[in-house]
Amino acid sequence: MTPYAHCSEPLRKTEYALALVSPGIILGLIPICFAFVNGHTLTLLYGLIMLFAAIGDFIVLAMLYGVPKGKKILDHSSKVGFWIE
Repeated sequence: MTPYAHCSEPLRKTEYALALVSPGIILGLIPICFAFVNGHTLTLLYGLIMLFAAIGDFIVLAMLYGVPKGKKILDHSSKVGFWIE
């Protein structure tokens, strides 16, 4: 029941890694930092929920660890993970 988007063409490993960490940073860490600076409790809660929601992305990022740098990654269309090309 969770929204999921994937790219239908292969990406370089660094591009794929950047796509994995972007939601956690933009929707999670940045609002958390903003909340600490400005003291907004609801923004902190939002950032924590979004960071928690990005855990799956970070798990897939950890799966990339053993993939050689020059390989291209194709996101799996229906399951967690990817194909290595």
